[in-house]
Amino acid sequence: HGGGGHGGGGHGGGGHGGAAAANPATAEAKERLGHLVRTMSGHELDEGGLERLLRQTDGNLDVALNLYLDSPEAYLHPADTMIDQAVEEAGAAASMAGVWADELALLPPEDAYTATPLRGDRIILPHEALVAFLDALLRKKGTRTLPTPICLTLTICGTTRVCGIADWSAPPGAVVVPRWLIDEMTPAIGHVPALGETVRIESTDVPRATALTLRPLSNTIRQLTSERQVELLASGVQHVFTNVRRGDHLEIDGEGGGKFEVLGCRGRYDGEGEGRDEGAGGGADGAGSSS
Repeated sequence: HGGGGHGGGGHGGGGHGGAAAANPATAEAKERLGHLVRTMSGHELDEGGLERLLRQTDGNLDVALNLYLDSPEAYLHPADTMIDQAVEEAGAAASMAGVWADELALLPPEDAYTATPLRGDRIILPHEALVAFLDALLRKKGTRTLPTPICLTLTICGTTRVCGIADWSAPPGAVVVPRWLIDEMTPAIGHVPALGETVRIESTDVPRATALTLRPLSNTIRQLTSERQVELLASGVQHVFTNVRRGDHLEIDGEGGGKFEVLGCRGRYDGEGEGRDEGAGGGADGAGSSS
């Protein structure tokens, strides 16, 4: 989009500012939209699909129906199921660097209604970003198969981080960024990023982590057995953080959890042998061990 209309304060109004927006996906709205979908297409859309449509269109039934009819496959299954199915069908394109990019308006989680819990470093993108990503893959790589995990370069005011994707249900033209990630980037940016600031997002390649070295910043984990410590760290990193780098402070939930500093990260690109220490980080999905 090159930033046209999405930069600056493009989303300062329109119901995204101040307190969290009311949920437009009421039971009555879902029932009415479900009836319209059945009447127009003969499809039976589940609760998740109806809710995503209503949230993406702020409860406008006509717009929601047209959005569904334009791309029914995007709503017949949850977005994460679409990704899993795509990966099962064929191998993803080897390199994602520069395949897709966009500029969107920053939407902090406290200013957004989202049914997806924001954990770790995973952002929420709008549905049109998924469509554009798939189109770019087909055009540049000859496939519509998404990689797993998807790694993105996130740039706010010249400061860059690598992150992952939680969902594709953000409002059009906006990106929801976890508070943890905003806080990690704030010192380098020099100010707290505000609602509506321009965020550049670009697909990228990151070494896949094979091992992490973590240092607990509290003594709570030491109360657990060695086996429970490994279970806590594995579950607290895998499928929560897509990318970590040395110096990060990870918040890990659960008994014995707390903040952990990343002291080291070993990783390799797919197809390589055992990796080297990656100060810049590696994809946390698939990390072989945590210590």
